[in-house]
Amino acid sequence: MTIALDAERAGGSLSVRIADRVLRGAAVFWFLIAAAGQWVFVVFILGFYGAPTLTGNFEAWDKNKFLTHGYIAGDTVGNLAFAAHILLAAIITFGGTLQLVPQIRARAIGFHRWNGRLFILTAFVISLTGLFMNLARGSTGLFDHLAITLNAVLIMLCAGQTLGYVLAPCGNTTFGEVEDYTVNVTAAAVAPANDNCASATAIGSGSFSGTTVAATND
Repeated sequence: MTIALDAERAGGSLSVRIADRVLRGAAVFWFLIAAAGQWVFVVFILGFYGAPTLTGNFEAWDKNKFLTHGYIAGDTVGNLAFAAHILLAAIITFGGTLQLVPQIRARAIGFHRWNGRLFILTAFVISLTGLFMNLARGSTGLFDHLAITLNAVLIMLCAGQTLGYVLAPCGNTTFGEVEDYTVNVTAAAVAPANDNCASATAIGSGSFSGTTVAATND
């Protein structure tokens, strides 16, 4: 679709505008509910585990009767792994919801990027500590053991995939919301410093049409 068609759709019928508002409202409502649930979990983690962990009172973990392998006397490495795992869960849960806020991406891109880096790092650390505890301390059964292992592996795979996209911005794509486009250039452009996309070239004033189908990000 072209920019002209986009403009035409933007000023389309009343039913289209109402549907768009309803869809946006539903998305905001979903996010608020999801974020509230995630942040309640963060409050629980910090309220129940925060003070005992930071003060070294690891025995207090066992007040959670649903926890099968919390504090184990003499298992210093395992206890530290659990402490890191549980506190990092609060960080990744809270930070992850912030990554979904478009206003933060638009107005605080530096924070968004550093929060994303912290998220990826935390995803690897929390998965590795989970795998360590699962192997060293065991689980309640074979099914739980396999499920926890698969969960940790999938988290690291997804984090690695995200990291790959970040480090390789000039990839190929065959899909997207916009296919055909027109670019209006009103001033002569200066070729930017381009370390990652060496094939990019500067263009002068004028109108240029193109398509993003089977295009690269160069």
